[in-house]
Amino acid sequence: MFIKRFGPWFNRRGYWYDQARREDWTKSDEKHYHAEIFPVLGALCEKWKVANLFPPGWRFDRRKGRRRTGRGTVEIPTIIAPAWDWDRLTFRRLIKLGFIGTADLAKRYRNVVLAEFDLNWPTKDLLDYAKRVLAYARENYETELQEQGLKVPRSRRRIQDYGIHLKIWDLKQEGKSVPEIARLVFPNELPSSALQKVRDRLRAAGRLISGHPQEIR
Repeated sequence: MFIKRFGPWFNRRGYWYDQARREDWTKSDEKHYHAEIFPVLGALCEKWKVANLFPPGWRFDRRKGRRRTGRGTVEIPTIIAPAWDWDRLTFRRLIKLGFIGTADLAKRYRNVVLAEFDLNWPTKDLLDYAKRVLAYARENYETELQEQGLKVPRSRRRIQDYGIHLKIWDLKQEGKSVPEIARLVFPNELPSSALQKVRDRLRAAGRLISGHPQEIR
């Protein structure tokens, strides 16, 4: 049914996996393919858990898992994860964003980690993978900093808290006492906890105003 519906179009322009002929597709051809053909192709690949649709009679090299087609080659459709071969345009976009395309590797750019997750995995496997990626990336980052004579910060700057630091500072400058500020700003907290928060935030505000925001954690 797929060939009956789209075969004439492919016979004139070449099949999507024939990169030599696909290079000659016009923008209109690509637009038609992605709008009309690709949704059907993707649904069939998802149904059968394969990366591509080929004629049933095709045979592949048993050792390399490939078959020549035109001036190129194609892989056995069960080798590649289905989501990556349905739409090469989407794949290229992901590569430009920095993704690898295998959902089991990660990249680190200084203190930032880019990791991919396959949402078909069980949640337990996803969490285990995340822990391993973060632990390995952190270890490498710390080693990198040590070679530069630096250390990894053990706490994170919370810039979103600067506003309340300054609010409490302003109330203190207006002449309000610490207990009064605690009741105004933290009415639902235990008195002892609210008092400590006010004192901590006053110290943080002092560092902020004196020009040392990097010391606020």
